Amino acid sequence: MLRLFRVVRRVIETQQREALLGGHGKGGGGVNVWTGFFLLAMDYRNHVGWTEGGKEGKRKRPRGEEGMLEGEGGDRARVEEVEEAVCESMLALVLRLNEEELRALFLRVAHWRKSGDGAREGGRRSRRLVFYRLLGYLVETLRSIFVPYFGYIWSDIQADLRLFSIPSSSSVPSSILAVHNGEVSKEKKKEKKRRREEEGATGVDRMEGGLEPEEKGPILITLILTALTKCFQCDDEGEEDGNFLTQTRFDAILPHLTGLITGLHSFLPPASSPSANSTYRALAEANLIPCLAYMALAAGKDVLWKPYHHQVLMQTRARAWEVRWVALRTLRETFVVVGEEYLAMLPESIAYLSELLEDEREEVVEECKNTIAYIEDLSGESLESYLA
Repeated sequence: MLRLFRVVRRVIETQQREALLGGHGKGGGGVNVWTGFFLLAMDYRNHVGWTEGGKEGKRKRPRGEEGMLEGEGGDRARVEEVEEAVCESMLALVLRLNEEELRALFLRVAHWRKSGDGAREGGRRSRRLVFYRLLGYLVETLRSIFVPYFGYIWSDIQADLRLFSIPSSSSVPSSILAVHNGEVSKEKKKEKKRRREEEGATGVDRMEGGLEPEEKGPILITLILTALTKCFQCDDEGEEDGNFLTQTRFDAILPHLTGLITGLHSFLPPASSPSANSTYRALAEANLIPCLAYMALAAGKDVLWKPYHHQVLMQTRARAWEVRWVALRTLRETFVVVGEEYLAMLPESIAYLSELLEDEREEVVEECKNTIAYIEDLSGESLESYLA
C-alpha cells in the first residue's frame, strides 16, 4: 500500500493537468474519479478488519470496531503509515486543483465522513480519525487559503469536542449552555450509558472515536486539536475582510475547548506514580494548551478575551491539582503567544494568582511563580504589592 501511494503521488505531481484530470474543467469527471479513489483509500482503517487472538471459534469483529488494530487483522502503526501516505498523495492532488474544484472535493470528503459506512458507529470512528489527519495536512500546507473551509465543518468539530469536554456552567453564555444541556447532552448521556452497559469501559475507553489503548494515548482528540491549532495560527494571514474566527464562531467553540481542561482529566488515565507525568498533562502541554493560546491570538479582541480568560481562571480552582496546573500553564502560554495586549486581562488574574501561591501542591505553586515571573517580565512591573 505504501509503495502504491508513493507511485500515485508521483503520477499526480508529474502529469500534465489536462491528462491528470481527464480534460474536465471545474470539478468535472477527472476530479470526481480521483476523489472516489481517495475516499476508498481513506477507508483503509475501516476495511482492515480485526480477528481476536487466542481461542479458536472467537468471532471476527465487524470492520471498524474498537480494538481492530490490536489483533491479527491489522497493525496500528502500519495503518497510520498508510493513512499518512494517502493524505500526502491526496494533498498532491489538491495542489493541482483550482478553488472551485477544491471546494467540491472537500465537501464530498466532509459528507463521506458521515455517510454510508460513516453513519455506522465503527465506521464513524474510523473515518473521523483519517478525516482529521487529512484536515491537518490541508491547513498546514494551504494555510490561510484553507482556513475558511473550517466553516463547513465548524458544527461537526464542536460535536466531536463535546465527547471530551466538560463546559463550566458558571462561565458559559446562557444561550450556548441551553443548547449544550439540551439535545446535545441528552444524546451524549445516552451514548455513554449504552457504552458502559456494553463494555464496562472506563477512562479512555469511554471516549468516542476508535482511540488508542490507554497506554498509547487518545489519537482522535490529538488530531482535532492539531488541526484547530493550525487553523488558529493561520487565521490572520492575508485576511483583508476580517478573520475567520468571528465572535459567533468563537462563542460556539469556546466552552468546548476550555472545557477540555477539566474534561480530558476525567477521561485520561492517571500518572503511574506521583513523580511521573500523566497522559493528561502530556497531552495538554503538547496539544491543548497551544490550541487555546492560539485561539486567543486569533480572537484578537478584548470582548472575546474576557470570557476566554474567565473560563481559564475558573479552572485554576478545580479540585484536581493537575487541572489547576494545566489552567495555569494555559494562562502563561496565552500571555506568551498574545503578548503585551493580553496584559489587559491581568487585573482579573491577580486574585487567582494570589490564591495559587498558597496551593497545597508544590507543582502548582511552582507553575504559579513561573507565570508571575513571565507576566512581570512582559509588563516590566513587579506584581509583589498586588499579590500581598
